Amino acid sequence: MATSVGDTLEDDVVAIPWTSFCDKAFNCLVKHKHDAAGSSLRIYASDFIRVYEEILDQDLLLERCKELNPDLEVTAAYLSEHLSQGITKALKQTCTAATQEACMKIVTCNAGLLVMQLHTMISGVPFLWEFRMPAQTASDAFYRHVTLPMIVMIVGLQKQQEDLFALLNDKDSEISDYKRSGQHLSRKHLETKVFDAGRFRRETLTPKHLKDCLSNVHLNPFGSEAGLMYRKMMEAYKDITTSAREPETRSPKNHSSSNIPVEVVKETRETTTAMDVTRLEEEPKPHKVKKAKKRMRL
Repeated sequence: MATSVGDTLEDDVVAIPWTSFCDKAFNCLVKHKHDAAGSSLRIYASDFIRVYEEILDQDLLLERCKELNPDLEVTAAYLSEHLSQGITKALKQTCTAATQEACMKIVTCNAGLLVMQLHTMISGVPFLWEFRMPAQTASDAFYRHVTLPMIVMIVGLQKQQEDLFALLNDKDSEISDYKRSGQHLSRKHLETKVFDAGRFRRETLTPKHLKDCLSNVHLNPFGSEAGLMYRKMMEAYKDITTSAREPETRSPKNHSSSNIPVEVVKETRETTTAMDVTRLEEEPKPHKVKKAKKRMRL
């Protein structure tokens, strides 16, 4: 059954770049979305085979906090913000005995469930959290969160390569024109060879050239630049698919500039707004608390 854009881009989470996470021998991708207005949190993970997800609303946040931290009382708003910042911090560092601010570990991982523990501190008091993410059973879950974004990235990168090649050819033509008019380089060593696209492809696709970037392909598929590219391309994809559904109000020339595969555009008919990458904000100043004999309040 064809997947609509409404199903494919059901919310802003799809446009959030994945972050690589490794615990021991397990490599996966993780991303999350914090809804400050609703004091809720969504977290997603993928082992490159399936997608795991948990949605934590206010009631579930407070219930699990009471279960795991019985001597601590917090509001759902404070808790969701603390967890969001804790996830962001934990994904930026390796979990060691010296890690104090945030540390994430995988407790359980199988075909049906992924459990990740987050260890942080609240006002100097150790705080424990468990994300219990069941594997998504929907047939299009992996397509929506992994396959489709990868298709969009591949097509976008192909377009970038074509544009770069065209720019280099234009530069070569410009230099050639200068030479024909009698111009000379001030320094001979600055002269470059005419760009050969075929040769460039052959040389950059050899195992020797790709060894470094492909040796640990699961560890960091999204660096800072790639993450920004991911978000921008998903935003562009949203705009293109929206235009494809609208009445023909633009000239054919404008529509012909789309480089998204026809099969993908036909298969997706609705879209939602992409959001900016969730960024780690400065953690709010914690409330002053004292470790009570029985309970703590925040």
